[in-house]
This record gives sequence, structure tokens and C-alpha cells, in this order.
Amino acid sequence: ALDVLHHLLGTVAPSSLRPVDIPLKALLLVPYDQVSIVSMQRWLAMALALLGVLTTQSKEETILSRLQELGLTSDLFICVLDPQHTKEDALNANMTPPEEVLARFLLQIVGFTVTTVQSLRFSKSIDVSGVQSHDFLAQELSRLLLSMTHMFKSGAFRKVGVMMASLISRPQQSKCWFALDHLNEVFHSLIQTDPVLVLQWCQLLLLLNYDSTDWWMRILHTPKKPPLSKSMSSGSLDHLETNLEPELSTAEEVVKQGALVLFCDYVCENEADAEPLSWLVV
Repeated sequence: ALDVLHHLLGTVAPSSLRPVDIPLKALLLVPYDQVSIVSMQRWLAMALALLGVLTTQSKEETILSRLQELGLTSDLFICVLDPQHTKEDALNANMTPPEEVLARFLLQIVGFTVTTVQSLRFSKSIDVSGVQSHDFLAQELSRLLLSMTHMFKSGAFRKVGVMMASLISRPQQSKCWFALDHLNEVFHSLIQTDPVLVLQWCQLLLLLNYDSTDWWMRILHTPKKPPLSKSMSSGSLDHLETNLEPELSTAEEVVKQGALVLFCDYVCENEADAEPLSWLVV
């Protein structure tokens, strides 16, 4: 049904969906209801449809300019843990660049959705209908990650991409914003159940130039090795520690091989940066 909706909106004349004010308001101002998984699925389906319309039929400059003129913010998710930060966000709403508003909004959706998927996957009380419901939410998250990947890989949303890369490199400033370390931990926990989601997240991180060796060592199951200079100074390599790789499950192997392909592609596209290449080879 979601594919049919996206196909229908894709065939509608672009002029009928302009100006972008209405889709933007619907995307950022609709109350977010977390009462049930069904309500969350419906809201996310609506958000995906609107995001698809905006990103495929409007230019970044148009969206950002209207976003700023309308004074919309990314405070769709009410913060009950940090009321002081919420007040500061409200006071500084007009000072926030529109590309930051959109980037923060997308990161919030990813964070709320993946944490919900994680809690449902590891819930002990699951019936048949519940499993199907959880699978659909995971499919929606997959489509969201694909949409974001297309936005940044196509180069159509450069400002939003640069801002998102800046956001994930910042330390967590509020209890209500998802820090990158937290998101990485949640996605890493889904390797056994949703390896495709993990690979999509890896691809998005590389598009944002995130090449932290700590993260990629975990994904690629790369054992820690002693410094090569120390071994060479002794004149022998016989004493180098040899770590036997643990046997990986099918899902772990899929993620490992897929992530290796993604990282190699990243290295090839960034030949001027020798550090990722050196880490990969050595």
C-alpha cells in the first residue's frame, strides 16, 4: 500500500503540489502520537509520503527558504526529559538555520523509529500480528534511510547533508536528541534481526563522511593489532599476536561483507584521504 501511495504521488503533476507550504506544515506540525504502534506507523507513512513529494518535486533552495519564512521548527517531538532545553529551542527557533531544522528533524525520526524497532524486536510478548506490525515499521525505516541516502548521494540537498554531518559530530547537547553513539549502538544491536537496516545506516554514515575506526572495527570484526612499528623494531614478526576470528552468524557475515564493500567504495571516492586507506590495508 505504501508503494502504491508513493507511485500515485509520483505521477501527480508537480504544479498540483505547489506551493510547498502545505506539505511542509503537514510534515513538521502534525502532532506525533505514540499511544500505539499502529498510530506511529500511520504517521511515519504520512511523513515518508510528504518527504518523497518534497525531495523529488522541489529544489533544496525552495524548501529551505519556505521553511525559514514559515518559521517552522523541528520540535515535533515533545521533550519531557529536558524542559529547559525545550524552552531554549522555542526562544531560538527563529535563529536556527532551515537546513539545521530539516537535518535535526530527519535524525529525530531515525532515532525514534530505530529505538522503537529495537524495543519491539527484543520484546518477550510478541504474537503473529505483532511480528507483522514490527516488520512493517522496519520496512518504513528502511524506506526512510533510502530516501535520505538518495537526498545526499544525488547532491540535491548539499546544505542539509553538510549540516547533518556537522550534527552527528557534535556532542549530545540535550537528553532529547539522539547522539550518534547511541544510534550506532541501537543499529548494532539489530545485526541479527535486521542486517539490511544496519547496512543502510552504514551507507548513510559514509555519505556523511563518518569513518570512525572504532565503529568500523566493530562492524567489520577487525581484531585489534599491536603497532607494526613496535614489531619491526624487534627485527622479527614471530611474536605478533594472532587473533583467531570468531565464527560469525549468517547475518553478521552479511553485514561484514556488505560493510566492507561500502567502506572500499568510500576509500576509492576519497583517494586524497590516506588515513582510511591505510587503516583498511594495514
